[in-house]
Amino acid sequence: MHAGWHASLLVLLTATAAVGLYEEQAGENDWHSEFVGQAINTQVSDKDRLIVSTSSNVLASLSLNTGKIAWRHIFHETDQLQSFTVLSKPAAVISLSSSGSVLRAWRADDGALLWEKYLEAASQRVRKAAVTALSSLAEVAFGSGEGIAIVTDGSIEVYSGLKGSLSWQAHSELTWLAASNPLVTGSIGANDHAVVFAGLTSSGAVEVLKLSLVTGEVVSQASYSAPRSVKLNSSVVLCDGLVAAISSDGQQLCSAKVEGSSNGALKCHAWTDISPATAGAEGGSLLPLRLSSSIVFRLSTGVLIAKIADGSIEHATFVRGATSVSNELSSAGGRSLAAAGTSASGSIQIHSISLDLAQINQQITVKATSLLTKDGSPVQISNIFLAAGSAGSPFGGTRSPSKHVVGLTAADGTMLLTRGEEVVWKREEALAGVSAALFVDLPADAQSGERVDAGHQKTGVMDHIQSQFLSLKGQLNVIKPEEKLQLARLKASLSDRLTPTRDTNGFRKLLVLLSKSGKLFGLHSGDGHVMWSLTYPQSQAPQHIFPWRSSHDIQRSPELIALHSSDSSSSYSVVDAHNGQELSSAALSFPVSQVLELPQLLHDDVAEQHVYLLIGSQGGSQQAKLLPDTAHSKRFLLSLSTDVFFWQEDKAAGALTGFRVDKRSLKITQLWSSMYSAPGVEVLEVAARSSAEHVYSQAKILGNKSLKIKYLNPSTVFIATGPPEGLLTEDLEPSSIALTVQIVDTVTGSPVHRQVHKGCRGPVHAQFVENWVAYHYFDVTNHRWEMSVLELYNKAQGNVTISDMVFGKTSNSMSSYEPVPVEVLRQSYFFDSGVKTMGVSATMHGISNKFLLVGTLSDQVYMLDKRMLDPRRPKGPPSAEDQLEQLIPYQQNLVMSPLLYASHSKQVAQLSGIATSPANLESTSLMLAYGLDLFFARIQPNKAFDSLQDDFPYAFLVLITLMLTGAVLVFKRLDDKSNTQRKWL
Repeated sequence: MHAGWHASLLVLLTATAAVGLYEEQAGENDWHSEFVGQAINTQVSDKDRLIVSTSSNVLASLSLNTGKIAWRHIFHETDQLQSFTVLSKPAAVISLSSSGSVLRAWRADDGALLWEKYLEAASQRVRKAAVTALSSLAEVAFGSGEGIAIVTDGSIEVYSGLKGSLSWQAHSELTWLAASNPLVTGSIGANDHAVVFAGLTSSGAVEVLKLSLVTGEVVSQASYSAPRSVKLNSSVVLCDGLVAAISSDGQQLCSAKVEGSSNGALKCHAWTDISPATAGAEGGSLLPLRLSSSIVFRLSTGVLIAKIADGSIEHATFVRGATSVSNELSSAGGRSLAAAGTSASGSIQIHSISLDLAQINQQITVKATSLLTKDGSPVQISNIFLAAGSAGSPFGGTRSPSKHVVGLTAADGTMLLTRGEEVVWKREEALAGVSAALFVDLPADAQSGERVDAGHQKTGVMDHIQSQFLSLKGQLNVIKPEEKLQLARLKASLSDRLTPTRDTNGFRKLLVLLSKSGKLFGLHSGDGHVMWSLTYPQSQAPQHIFPWRSSHDIQRSPELIALHSSDSSSSYSVVDAHNGQELSSAALSFPVSQVLELPQLLHDDVAEQHVYLLIGSQGGSQQAKLLPDTAHSKRFLLSLSTDVFFWQEDKAAGALTGFRVDKRSLKITQLWSSMYSAPGVEVLEVAARSSAEHVYSQAKILGNKSLKIKYLNPSTVFIATGPPEGLLTEDLEPSSIALTVQIVDTVTGSPVHRQVHKGCRGPVHAQFVENWVAYHYFDVTNHRWEMSVLELYNKAQGNVTISDMVFGKTSNSMSSYEPVPVEVLRQSYFFDSGVKTMGVSATMHGISNKFLLVGTLSDQVYMLDKRMLDPRRPKGPPSAEDQLEQLIPYQQNLVMSPLLYASHSKQVAQLSGIATSPANLESTSLMLAYGLDLFFARIQPNKAFDSLQDDFPYAFLVLITLMLTGAVLVFKRLDDKSNTQRKWL
């Protein structure tokens, strides 16, 4: 047993040496980009910080100077962030989450948690699911600082911002609100040493409640009813003695002056009665802005800013074309705010508005960036914020409205900051939700003498010589500190990682990413900077991208296809992968549910064409369409040896169905259907082989020189079934807890292998590669995660030797209709981590060892050597044949080495997928992990056996060679002299 442990440790150390990095090497061939997601709410705080909450459940602080993330907090998926507010005393950010049950305070400078409050009453209502929780925050001013007023589930509570202690709580006064089901949104504010709340009751009336800020006692309570013909929207707003709500059809504004405890009636006015400039506008919604004496409404043609005075609308300003309004900013020239929209040309129109004068001061056009979709329609501005540059910031200390810093977020995920007509910084937050990735070759080099890399100055021969000289001094430990800095700058300028052209080794790639919002990006693999982007209208947003066409001329751009599919329609567009321009587009006659790529490429005289079969349903029957639908591709389809077979999964029913597509008529015929779910059992995971994988050898050489023929049926699929993931283990019968895994031939529906893991359940993550399947699950009996592997071999071949393979005495061809006996080798191991996603390394020819890329629950990527999962690992001391195969003695635990984390110390927040692609060198695989963040790295499963390191010390090698040559000459001279003297004696 001790010998086995030492052998296991030796192989593990050998594996880590293949991929381990020194600290100074981290970041040379990898990069990590952090994002926050699509902004929902923004608020400017002191010290040039922007606080933002996003659709990715993130609360973050961004630097207004650079746009970089100062700090961020990623809330768990069960702890949904609802709202936040910023306090000045203390300098803190207050967040409300978990349906109004968790209140937290974060230090504004560094995001440290100051205190956390668990709102028991709200959490109990959430657990009972009796009502939908209502939550809202407002700042209140105490004598010693600021606090927070919060309304949640029929109660108003006021907390100290400094320590989070409860000042007072009011329950009985809000019985009318708690009785409404579901609860609706309201408005809470603080003025005149009181907390004022307004909400809509189930009867359709607006209730206004005013409470003492000190004691929480009721100061006044009044009810305001709308005309019988008008039904109110749930949004209610309070402002400077006025309570207002919008009619449900969005055509009228109903308001009333709040006068103590006197009940009253709401008066309703059409938008044109408030401002004649709104003529032609349809609909209306309330923008949730906290302005001191104004209310903002969004209409179909612009925004309406109503100034309130003494409980009535004093005057209104309509900004045509605007879609969002900023916060209020006070300066020497008075109170102002900004409104913004996108013009038909894609430029941003920013309007500076004086609240005191109720007029538009000026209009600024920002043309430095284009916010247009591919069909020319403008992208809507969803959020805008206004800040004045502080004296210590790059924006200067001016308070002139034209010098105000204006930040915007667009519906396509773009976040940018402008100063005048200048764009200071820009963030592409749509990259926080990547759903698919493709690796594409960059353009060919333009054959120039000296090159200029992106972001670098021109370099020449002397720079290379100086770099080698300083590297030599570093090897000899005689380099000075200032020379170290100079060497670092030289290495950065001489590095070709950012060159916008392809390289011989295939390390530089163009990463084409599709976001969940339907926006396409082209990123350089050197550092992840955006080279191009393409925005689609929401109605045409693609869900899939595929390679389309690769020209034989390396100077021509490869093409890809973006596919949009909905329940009613489908369309596709062909995109130039190098510049993101749409080349063509077309609508499809039926909704596409599945895309099948034919197993071979179509070769014509100028390019290699990918051919697809689009599967969908129309009129209750399955339809198939060939893409591209040309005579050449139809002849190519007919040249295939068989018809096309495919399968579909019905997740709701828990069934798999197999189909055949007639290659002549494209008629689809159902071949079989199997139900894999049952009461208390559902399909947890389905995994199939990738059509793009490279299989180097069809056999495995054993230690006794015999061969095992791999079972490489491309029509097999892995299916795992077990207890539903939503059920708790304690709610299940112990006898019903079992995980069943099957490998099924999808042409006939017949099982190839079936196995049951008793006492185990999901979640299950699987990866099907060549002839083996690795899958991860939870062992309830041992309360540990497990990883199992199945290896499939063709048992019909018997004992096969290498000479039989060389001289063609055996064949690995097979048919699903004439199944062969399959030998299944299997083994299970304990694994120390849960899994979010899985991938596998990919090399040019598939010769290098496979690494299973495991996305852990800690949002890191771990590289698990396939040799550690080998089911033939001996359970005793390895024999001579085992040693020839380099089999590692079996250990029940898969030890996770710190050096085998591809992501190093980085975390890819909300990790959701891992994409890989081969480089031109067999030793290297390219990996992109994506989620909220992006992480790119080059991994080498078998070391760099076919290349030298990028920082290889050529000068040191030359020096050693010269020294050895000199030493040889000297000793040769001394030897000749010694021989001459000996002969004369």
